[in-house]
Amino acid sequence: MKTKFLLSAFILGTTFTGTMFAESDPVIMKINGKEICKSEFEYIYNKNSQQQTIEQKSLNEYVDLFVNYKLKVDAAEKLGLDTVETFITELEGYRQQLAKPYLVDNNMEDILCKEAYNRLTENVEVSHILLRVDPGTSPEKEREIYEKMLDFKKQVKNGKNFNELAKEVSEDPSARNNSGALGYITGFMTVYPFESAAYNTPVGEMSDPVKTSFGYHLVYVTNRRKDKGEVLTQHIMKILPSGADATLEADAKKEIEDIYKKIQNGENFEELAINLSDDKGSAREGGRLPWFGSGRMVPDFEKKAFSLKNKGDYSEPFRSPYGWHIVKLIDKRNVAPFEDKKEEIMKRIKRDERANRGQEAFIANLKTSYNVMCDNSSSLPLKEAFEKTGNFDSIYFSKTENLNIPILHISDKTYTSEDFNDFVKSNLSIKSKPNHNAFFAKIEEFTNHEVLKYEESQLENKYPEYRNLMREYRDGILLFEVSNNEVWNKASSDDKALEKFFKKNKKNYTWEKPHFKGMLVECVDSETLAKAKELTAGLETDSILKVLPTLNNDSVRVIRIKRGLFAQGDNKVVDALELNKEIEYKDKKFPEAFLIGRVIEKPESYEDVKGLVTSDYQNFLDKEWIKKLRKKSKIEINKDVLKTVNPL
Repeated sequence: MKTKFLLSAFILGTTFTGTMFAESDPVIMKINGKEICKSEFEYIYNKNSQQQTIEQKSLNEYVDLFVNYKLKVDAAEKLGLDTVETFITELEGYRQQLAKPYLVDNNMEDILCKEAYNRLTENVEVSHILLRVDPGTSPEKEREIYEKMLDFKKQVKNGKNFNELAKEVSEDPSARNNSGALGYITGFMTVYPFESAAYNTPVGEMSDPVKTSFGYHLVYVTNRRKDKGEVLTQHIMKILPSGADATLEADAKKEIEDIYKKIQNGENFEELAINLSDDKGSAREGGRLPWFGSGRMVPDFEKKAFSLKNKGDYSEPFRSPYGWHIVKLIDKRNVAPFEDKKEEIMKRIKRDERANRGQEAFIANLKTSYNVMCDNSSSLPLKEAFEKTGNFDSIYFSKTENLNIPILHISDKTYTSEDFNDFVKSNLSIKSKPNHNAFFAKIEEFTNHEVLKYEESQLENKYPEYRNLMREYRDGILLFEVSNNEVWNKASSDDKALEKFFKKNKKNYTWEKPHFKGMLVECVDSETLAKAKELTAGLETDSILKVLPTLNNDSVRVIRIKRGLFAQGDNKVVDALELNKEIEYKDKKFPEAFLIGRVIEKPESYEDVKGLVTSDYQNFLDKEWIKKLRKKSKIEINKDVLKTVNPL
C-alpha cells in the first residue's frame, strides 16, 4: 500500500455568509458550499507546524495553502475519483490499519506485558499430568475428562505421589521417562494457560484442571527461584546414541577426556571444537551456541553452564542424555530492565495465546456498553439444521437460507440469520470432525466480529483524532490522484510542452562550468581504440551505438560505451580528456579512451536539464490549475473563527 503524504496545498477569501454552527466546533470556511470546521483546519495547521513539512508560515499563509488543498480535493470529488474502486479499496486498507489501536484494550496489553516480564525474572519448577481433549470431543466426554482430573487431584491430596501418578496416567508420552517432571520453566516457554497455572500455584500445591490446546492438565509446583539470566557458551561434544553399549560409552569418554587434556595444555578451544566436536551445527562456529536461559537446554548441560563463574572458564567433561560435553563460558547477562525488554515482550505476546486477551477484554466491555443480546431461542432452528450433519455444509444452508430470523442485537441494530450465514460462508473453519460445540462457538465468533465492526463504524464519532486522521488519508489519496492527472503526468509525458517551456524560460537554466555532451568510448588496449575510431568515423550517433558493440563477443568485453551529459566531476576519464585536462586518469580495465561529441557552455534543449525543467513546469501547471479552480469556486472564510485558532 503506497503512502500519500498530505502537504497542504492550501486561496484566501474575504467574506463569510453562512450561519455559525455549534460553538464547540464552528465552521471556519466554506469551499463551494461545503462546510469545513475549525477542528479540521486546526488539526492540519498544527500537524504541519510540528512536522515542519513546509517552512514556518503565518496563519493567513496557512489559510491560503489549506484552501488550495481543499479546492483540489473538491476537484477530485467532482471528477468522481472518490467512487473509483481502487480508491475505495485503498482507503479501506488504511481504515483497517488506523482502527487497530482503537479496537483493543491497551490497559490489558500493558498488564500482560508487565506480567510477562515478571515471569521472565522468576523460574517455576513444575510437573504435570495431561489428559488429551481432541477436536470434536462432545461436551459430555470433555466433562468426563475434567472429572477424572479432579479425581487425580483428590488422590494426590490423599497421599498419592504426584510423579508416580503422572507416570501411570498422564497422556504426555514423556511422562514414562520423566514421571511428569518438566523442570524449571519461565515466561513464554509453555502455552499461556499452562504458564499461568504454574505461576499462580504456590510451591507444594496443585492447580485446578487447566485446559490448553493439548487437553486438561494438573500442574504441580515444586520450587521457585530467581531467574539466573542467560549465558553465552561454546561446547565440544562427543555424541552417544540412546542405548549405546559399554564399549561405545568407554570410547566416547576417552575421546572427550583426551580433548580436555588438550585444552588444559593450552590448545585453542575454538579450533578443537571445529575439528573434533560431533555437534556439527555449532562446530562450524567454533562450538558457539546461542544465548540461552533456564529451561532451554537439558538440565545437565544447563547446570554445568550456569555453574561457570568467570568468562573463559570451562567445565570438566560431563555426561548428558545425548553424550559427553565440555562447555566454556563466553559471557553472562541478567534479565534486562523492563523498558529494554518491553518491545521484545510485546512482539512475543502478539505471537501467543495472550495476544487475544486485550481484544477479548475490549469486546467484553463493548458488549456491555452496546447492550449486546444474542437471541438463543430464535437461533434454535439454525442449531437444529447444523446438528443434522454437525457441519456448516450445503444441507445446513438449504434448510436455513430463507429463515431471516433476528438472532443478535447491538445497540439499535439487529442482525438476522442471513447475516450470520453470510459470515459463516466467509469464515468457514469447520471442515471435518463434527464438533458439538461448533455452532455456539461460531455464534460467538459472529457476535465478536460484528461488535468490533460496529465499534469501528463509531470511531469517527467517538474519537476526533481518528476522524481527522481518516479525513487526512481520504483527502490525501484524492489529492495524489487528481494532482497526478492534472500536473505530474502532464509534466513528465508532454515532451513538446517541456521543450516549449524550456525555450520560453531559457535564461533560467545556466551552468557555472561547461558540460560534455556525447559518448565516452573506453577500450582495453590501443589496438581496440584504433578499430573503434575507424568504425565510428563519420557515423551518426544511432549508427555508432549499433556498430561499436560488435567489437565485443559473448566471452570477452573489449569496449565500453557511456553516453550522456557529463559535468566536471561526473566522470574522471571525461574530465582528463576534455573538462579538466590538468588531471591524468585512466581506468585500469579500460585504459584507452576517446570522446565523440562536443563541449557545450549552456543547456541546448530541455533534455539537458530535464529534471529541473520538469519540476519547474509542474509548478507552473499547478499554479495555473489553482488559478482556474479559484476563478470558478466560491470561497468563504469566517475571520472571527480564524482568530480563535490555537497553534500548539
